[in-house]
Amino acid sequence: MQCFGREASDRAHRLLDSKRVRIASDQQDTRDKYGRLLVYVWTQRACSTT
Repeated sequence: MQCFGREASDRAHRLLDSKRVRIASDQQDTRDKYGRLLVYVWTQRACSTT
């Protein structure tokens, strides 16, 4: 695992587990030279009525 890889993975789990996400890429090659997936990730936020 890369430097800070465990921390990044743990944070992603805390933010994204049990959530519906949408991913998108802005380029045709979605992997970097190390094989990592390069995408944008969006989650749905709850609307505030205040």
